[in-house]
Amino acid sequence: MKKNLHLTVLAIMVMACFVALFSQIHNKDQAVNERIDKMMERMDNLRQKAVELGIRIEYVERGVPPPEKKPPPRFSGEQGTAAGEIESVVVHDAMSSGPTPVERAIALAQDGKVDEAIDAWREVLAMVDETDHSAFDAYLSIAALEVERGQHSDAIHMYDEAIKLKPDAAGVYYNRGVMKNQIGRFKEAIEDFDEAIRFAPFLAAAYSNRGYSKASLERFRDAINDYDKAIELAPALSIAYKNRALANARLGREQEAIADFKRASRLDPSLRDIVEGHISE
Repeated sequence: MKKNLHLTVLAIMVMACFVALFSQIHNKDQAVNERIDKMMERMDNLRQKAVELGIRIEYVERGVPPPEKKPPPRFSGEQGTAAGEIESVVVHDAMSSGPTPVERAIALAQDGKVDEAIDAWREVLAMVDETDHSAFDAYLSIAALEVERGQHSDAIHMYDEAIKLKPDAAGVYYNRGVMKNQIGRFKEAIEDFDEAIRFAPFLAAAYSNRGYSKASLERFRDAINDYDKAIELAPALSIAYKNRALANARLGREQEAIADFKRASRLDPSLRDIVEGHISE
């Protein structure tokens, strides 16, 4: 009986020690948390004061204006143009009297004013250091606008500059490769798709477009290998079936070609007329 009582008392003492230790640790953690909360509150206050003074804490990244109390700009065209609307709601810098070049470039592009938008993006490039993410965005935006006005060589030059800033950007290599295909620079396009695949090995479109480059150089077997990989990664990629069918047809593989043409037309009904024309031949 006494032995059991002693054991019970000992167990209670051990538990009490654990409770005391836990309480001490908890109190210390609570004190640390309170200090962190106070520091965060001070940082928030400083940030709010900076915003009120018109100082931007974060540079506009990827064309998104920083948070502000006023309603966001409307680009629906309900009241005036996007360029006009953004001027009325933008947060201004302390020394500025209008929207930033980034904001104006975005608005101009949305209004379809391609030349003016390109000028605005070039103004961004003149103002920011190339280590700033906005420089990379500016090159990509100008490239897209150059494509819109049919200037593929100028777009390629912009992609060149973007790649200098981010040599591992798979999407930029891919876009540049597509532009080179457009103007018949197929060997260079293959090199770009090689890089895109190196950095993004599951990018089915890169394999498909590289296949197109190789087929354009009459490397049909190599092209088919790329189309095979593209289809493996994206079984619903209708253009890969269509282009593989064309490559098979050039190699005299009629049955394979017809099978691929039929798959392409099932996946994309808009290809039906083209496919039926090839099958009838």
